[in-house]
Amino acid sequence: VRIFRRKANRSARRGSVYVAVLGVAMIASMAGLAALHVERANLRVAKGRELTTAAQHAANSAVEYALAFMKANPTWRTTFSHGVEYPSGSWIQLGSATSSKVAVLDTGDTNLSNDSNDAVTVRGIGSAGDAVCVVVPAQAVRPTSSPAGIVAKRFIFLLRDGSGIVRER
Repeated sequence: VRIFRRKANRSARRGSVYVAVLGVAMIASMAGLAALHVERANLRVAKGRELTTAAQHAANSAVEYALAFMKANPTWRTTFSHGVEYPSGSWIQLGSATSSKVAVLDTGDTNLSNDSNDAVTVRGIGSAGDAVCVVVPAQAVRPTSSPAGIVAKRFIFLLRDGSGIVRER
């Protein structure tokens, strides 16, 4: 009778060691999967930051383009319409992944061409992937002031979701 008890105890010990090894392996694999999940989330955040920065640079380029265009063309008020994005219906491509648009707003009476002394606000819109950035100089550009002197900008970051809706972030 004793012989059978010893064999039963050995089998029970072997089974408990097997269960313990399986438990440790499961915990290690869960920790590995959790680490992979965290790294995927970090990669997504980094990609979002990269796209947001690219959209911001594209929006800045749009503002600089509009200010340079105003400085070089005395008849710029007839080229732009109040609040209408230029180019309308399309984007200016800035490389393979970024694009931009610009809109000029008459802060006086919403008519750009009737008074050359009205101040205007330039709005640059940049896009990169799903990120959209709108840049608005902190002060209006007066025709008598140098447009190149405007440095301070206000940023509005937008993100397009899968449904095509643009929401402020």
